[in-house]
Amino acid sequence: MEKKNNMLNVGEIITSNINENIELKYLWEVTIWDKNFSNLKDIVLNKKIKYKYFLVKDIKKIVNNNGNVKILTTNETNLFTREELVLPFLNKGQVVCIPGGGNPIVQYFNGTFITTDNRLAVSFDENILRTKYLYYFLKNNINTIKSFYRGSSLLHPDMSKILKMQIQIPTIKHQDNIIFLLDNLNLLINKLKNNLNCEINLRKLIIKKYIENKTNSFKDFLSLKEVCAINTGKRLTRANLNKKSKYPVYHAGIKPLGYYNYSNAPKNTTMIINTGDAGKIGFSKEDFWSSDGCYWLKCNDSYNNKFLYYFLLSKEDFLKSKIRKGGIPTLNKEVVQKLKVPFVSYEEQNNIVTFLDNLLDYSNELINNLNLEIKNLEVKEKYYINKLFSYKKEIKND
Repeated sequence: MEKKNNMLNVGEIITSNINENIELKYLWEVTIWDKNFSNLKDIVLNKKIKYKYFLVKDIKKIVNNNGNVKILTTNETNLFTREELVLPFLNKGQVVCIPGGGNPIVQYFNGTFITTDNRLAVSFDENILRTKYLYYFLKNNINTIKSFYRGSSLLHPDMSKILKMQIQIPTIKHQDNIIFLLDNLNLLINKLKNNLNCEINLRKLIIKKYIENKTNSFKDFLSLKEVCAINTGKRLTRANLNKKSKYPVYHAGIKPLGYYNYSNAPKNTTMIINTGDAGKIGFSKEDFWSSDGCYWLKCNDSYNNKFLYYFLLSKEDFLKSKIRKGGIPTLNKEVVQKLKVPFVSYEEQNNIVTFLDNLLDYSNELINNLNLEIKNLEVKEKYYINKLFSYKKEIKND
């Protein structure tokens, strides 16, 4: 907490006088790229740097997360390999990259790496522009970069437009301060996210082990379709969603896609995601709208909805192992219908629910606090980035 407060104080100091001594340049003037791009007209690129590229179709063959070579794919991954597996394709140093094809993102890495079809850039002079500062500038302008990607199916960057973006270049001292601030905020956020993931995984393990120990003593089992109706919702378009509407909409995940004016599933209901994050189990304490990417379960009178939720949580790994992965990940309804659930008295179900609810109260509070702290830090990070890169000035063409 003390480190976080110190960083926020530093952030206010750094952002208070950032607009002093800022120079504005076109991106092509202060960067070096991996290729000579066509149709650049009046743009004169600095000499290119040669990189070696690895075919994306061969990535699975060389992934080894015990290795120390970063694999820079065209989407956000955390993959590594070993040097001896990719010797002809090794690159070293710091680099900023955007995809040569696909959904636009900005990545930074400093070390030994291999790359797939990325467009790679570094500063033309680290004494004038830090490459890491370049990364934060591009990341803050990702929406502008997205607008420069074109294509009917696979999107590709229009480099003539990207290279004409104007970059604010403060003094090296200010750049180093900005990098220090944003790096440390990212470290704090990532640490909190790791703590959150650990708590969520521990919670799942507690539920799984407790349910397994209990069900080992149960003798009677029924198929899921015998104890509840397995309902498929109805898809909505994004045009139907409104942040001000009352009911959360679930599709392909247990986080709301948006909000809608109507509900089609009641509160205290268990859901099973059947596409996207297929196999994931959710529980809604409020009425909601279920799309066709979400099964919602209506139990008969002999079953407690919350008991069913806890039991299915213990079966998440099994359900995920049954996902059909050709194209879009899908969990077939037949797999869900045939899943075996214990047939026990309603009283026993209530006892299990009460025990787990009480046991997980502290975990719920911790998860909520971590989520809130992450959200607050991300809001603060966005505030600093906007303030640091909001300097408005245009290059005047002669």
